Amino acid sequence: MYDENIGISYHTLALKRGLRVGAHLFAAKMEYHLEMLGQKEVWITAESPIGFRRWMITWRLKLRPGIQYELGGASTWALTKEIYEQRKSDLVFGERPVPKELLETSKEIRIPDERTVLE
Repeated sequence: MYDENIGISYHTLALKRGLRVGAHLFAAKMEYHLEMLGQKEVWITAESPIGFRRWMITWRLKLRPGIQYELGGASTWALTKEIYEQRKSDLVFGERPVPKELLETSKEIRIPDERTVLE
C-alpha cells in the first residue's frame, strides 16, 4: 500500500508463458486492493512490451504523468475503482467466497521438483 487510498502493484510473475496465469494473478491482486482493502486506485508500471499489453491496454488503465512509480523506470499507470468495475466482468473470474472443498485443496503447498522447474 502506498497509503489507505492508493495501492502499488509489484511484479506479477508466472513461470510459464501462455497459460494466462499471470493475468489471473494480476486480477486477483486488483480485486484485493479495490474490494478487500477498499482502495481508490492501484498504481502499475510495465517493464516489458508484454506487460504493457497485458495490463495497460487490456485493463484500459489511465496514465499518471508526473508520478514516479516506486520501482522507478517506466511510466506510472492507474487502475481506478471505476475502470475496475467496468472491466471486472471480462477480466476477474471465480466464485466468492471460494467453495470450501476447493479452498481445502490450497492448504498444502506442493513444491515442484527441480526437473519440473527447469523445463
